[in-house]
Amino acid sequence: MKRLRGAEHSQRTLRKSTAVHEIDIIDATGAIPAAFESRYILKRQPCLIQGLVAGFDLESFRLDNLADFLQCDEFLQVERKSSGGYGTGENRIRLKLADLVDRLNKGDHSLYLTTQYEEDDCLSDADSDGEFPQTETAPVPTDTDSELGSVDFDNFHDDFDYDSDNSDDGEYSASEGQPSLDTARTRVQELLQKPLTNLYRRWPMELLRPSLLAGLVPQQINLWMGRADPDSRLLFDESQPLLGLGRSLPSPGASSSGLHHDHADNLYILISGKKRFTLFPPTDAPNLYTVGDIEKIYPSGVIDYVRNENAPFWKHVREDGALVGQVALWRLERESLDEEEKKRLEAVAERESGVHEEKARHGKTKSDPPSFSKIPPALLHLDDVQDAVQRAKMERLIDSEFPRLKQCKPLQVTIEPGQMLYLPAGWFHEVSSFGRDDEPVHIAVNYWFAPPASRSPPLYTDSYWTEDFDETSKCLHILHSHSR
Repeated sequence: MKRLRGAEHSQRTLRKSTAVHEIDIIDATGAIPAAFESRYILKRQPCLIQGLVAGFDLESFRLDNLADFLQCDEFLQVERKSSGGYGTGENRIRLKLADLVDRLNKGDHSLYLTTQYEEDDCLSDADSDGEFPQTETAPVPTDTDSELGSVDFDNFHDDFDYDSDNSDDGEYSASEGQPSLDTARTRVQELLQKPLTNLYRRWPMELLRPSLLAGLVPQQINLWMGRADPDSRLLFDESQPLLGLGRSLPSPGASSSGLHHDHADNLYILISGKKRFTLFPPTDAPNLYTVGDIEKIYPSGVIDYVRNENAPFWKHVREDGALVGQVALWRLERESLDEEEKKRLEAVAERESGVHEEKARHGKTKSDPPSFSKIPPALLHLDDVQDAVQRAKMERLIDSEFPRLKQCKPLQVTIEPGQMLYLPAGWFHEVSSFGRDDEPVHIAVNYWFAPPASRSPPLYTDSYWTEDFDETSKCLHILHSHSR
C-alpha cells in the first residue's frame, strides 16, 4: 500500500498548518470489503484506488461509444461555463446526449454535463444568445437549486416524461403492495440519473451496488462530461471584487468545479482526461468561508447549515445525510409512537415542508448553495500563477479576505483513467478538469452513497436508507422483467 502525501509544492500562504494529510493508494483487485470499510469508510478517510469496480467496462463510456451504449434519447440539462468554471447557478440548456457528444467532438468546450436534478430554468438553444443551433427545445420554468450539493431528496418521486422506448408496450399489472410501472421507472431514474437510466437493462446488481462499499446504501449514479479548453486562462481584473477571478484557474487547459462539499460518500471513476482534486477535511469547514453558516458538523462529516438569509431554503439533515423532515414522515408512518413524540415529529415535518412551499413561492435563485466556498479556486493553486505581480496580489487577497485559509493544509490528488477516488461526505473538494493531447474530453462516472451514522458496524442506526434501497431494488426487478 502506497501513500500519496499532500502536495509538496503547497502554496506559500497555506503552509502555516502543521497538520499532516496523506492518502493511501490501494489496488482494487486485492481490496477486501471488510478491511476497506474499517480503514476508510468508518475512519472517514479518502483513498485512491488503482483499478475499477468489478465488471465496469471503461471502453463503453468513452466518447465514441457512449451514445450507442447508453441509448438515451431524453433531454439532458447541460451547464455552460461561466466566470471560467461551472456550478455557478447559471441557467442550463437542454440537449440530447447524441447532440452533446457531437458538439464535444467538434471542439465545443463551453458545455459540461453534471448530475441531473429536477428540470430547472433551462434555456432552449434559441434562447442562448445564438451560441447553439436550434434543437426543438423549450424553456422549463421550474426550480433547480439543490442546496444539498449532491443528492436533493426533494426532487425524488416526481413524475418524469419517458420516450417511446420506455412506453408500456407490454402487459404489467402491479399486485398489492407492488409499485406501478411508472413508479418503478421514476425510482430507477432517481438512482441511475440520465443519461444512465437504461443501464438497468445492462448492469447486474453487482455494478449498481459495488461490493467494495457493500455496507453503504447507493443513492445516485451520475455521468460527468466536458471538453478542455486549451486557451483557458486566469481571469484577473483589479477593478472587480475578488480580483475578478471567478472560477478561473491559472492551470493551462483546466476548468474548475469550485470548492464545495457533498452530503454523500463519493466513489469517483475517471473514464478519460485527468482530474485534480484539491481536498480539505470537514474539520476545516469553519476556515473555508462557506456560503451558508455552519450549524453542525457531524462525526460522519455531514455538515448541517443554519436556515437564514444565506440559506433561506435550507432543509436540515441528520448524520446519514437524510432530510430530517422526510425521516419524521417515515417514522410517523411506520412506528407506534407516544403522543408527545408524535406531536414533535409532526411539528418537524410541518416546519420542513414549509420551507419547500416557501421556496416554490420565491422561485429559483442563482446564488451558490450553502455548501460552496466563497474562495476563488485560483487561490488554491498559487504556484501555477506565472505572473509574480498577480501572485503577490492574490496572496494579499487571501490575507485580507480569507485569512483563515492559512490554517488549512490542502491535499492534492490527481486521478488518471482507470482509477477511482473514495471521498467521504463533508470533504471539501475543488475539481480541476483537464484533457490530454489524445483525449481532450474528460468523462467520469460517480456513485453517491448515504454516509454512515455510526463509527462501527452496522453503519446505519435505523432502516431508513436500507428500506429505501430495498424499494429501489424491487423497482429494478420490475423493469428488468418488463423489458425482456
